[in-house]
Amino acid sequence: VYLDFLDGTTTPQLTNLGLFLTSYFSIIFDTIFDETYNCNDYSNVKFTDKVYRAIRMYHPFIYMGQPGALKKFRELGFKTFPQLYDESYDDIVSPMKRYRTVLEQIDYIMTKDSVELLNMANSVEKTLRHNFTHIDRCIRSQEKSLNEKLDVYFPFC
Repeated sequence: VYLDFLDGTTTPQLTNLGLFLTSYFSIIFDTIFDETYNCNDYSNVKFTDKVYRAIRMYHPFIYMGQPGALKKFRELGFKTFPQLYDESYDDIVSPMKRYRTVLEQIDYIMTKDSVELLNMANSVEKTLRHNFTHIDRCIRSQEKSLNEKLDVYFPFC
């Protein structure tokens, strides 16, 4: 994990466990929010380490990324948190509208007291456990796929 600074420098950092242990949810503003890679091809969604960090820490999250990111996340076999907040923002293509709609969901979460937040976080334990174990399956699958592709280009290694 690297910490990016405005001056362009980066510093390696470990995950701050205290942030996860003293909060109920992660709000993930991913690096890629309004970009697409192939002429508005929103099926080409990319995730950064931010979402995987929340999964590894058993943390429910609100994810602000490219349109269709939550859908793609589910297609990869992960589960999201529709029982906690309205995920319809994922379908909004307009960056400003999507941003405002995500902020409304954050406001909704922030109106809850600590007992309600704890109950909400506990209510998604099965989802958190599923994502935690599923991420290892994804890593192994991607590693296998990458090795197969490398074998094609570098058959003698």
